[in-house]
Amino acid sequence: MKFTGFSLLEILVVILMTSILSVGGISSWRDLRDRNELLTVTLALTSFLNEVKSDANRHNDNLTVYVIRSHSLPWCIAVSRHHRPADCQTKLRFIPDHKQVDLIGLTTDSALIFYGRHNSATPTSIRLSNRIGNSQIIISMPGRIRYCSYQTYLSGFSPC
Repeated sequence: MKFTGFSLLEILVVILMTSILSVGGISSWRDLRDRNELLTVTLALTSFLNEVKSDANRHNDNLTVYVIRSHSLPWCIAVSRHHRPADCQTKLRFIPDHKQVDLIGLTTDSALIFYGRHNSATPTSIRLSNRIGNSQIIISMPGRIRYCSYQTYLSGFSPC
C-alpha cells in the first residue's frame, strides 16, 4: 500500500521551524518599529521647531516654547508669545504621533525662546527616548537646529 501526504512528525517539524522563525521576526520587527517611531518624532519635532523659528523671524517677535505634561498626554509642546499656557490648546503646538516616545530631557532651566528680532534662540538640547534608544535635538545660540542619535543607531542621524 502506498500512502500519500505528510506524516504527523513532518507537520510538527514544519510548525516548530515556523514558530522559531516567527519569534525572531517579531522581535526584529518590534525593534524596527520602535526605531522608526523615534526617528519620526525627532524629525517632526525638528521640523516644528524650524517652523516656530521662522514664525518668530517673520513677525519679528519672541516666541517661547513650553513643554507641557498632563494626564491626557504624556507630553506636548506649546508655543506662546506672552505667558505659559495651561495646556496644548494653542495655535502653535506639537503633539507626538507615537505615545511610546518620551521627552526625557531639556537642558535649559527656563523655557526655550526664539528671538525673532535677531533670528536667534536660547541654546537648548532636547532629548527624546523610547525602548530602542535616544535621540537629541540641539538648538544653538544662532538658532541652528540639528539632530543626532544618542547611544543608538538611527538611519540618517549622525552620532552625538
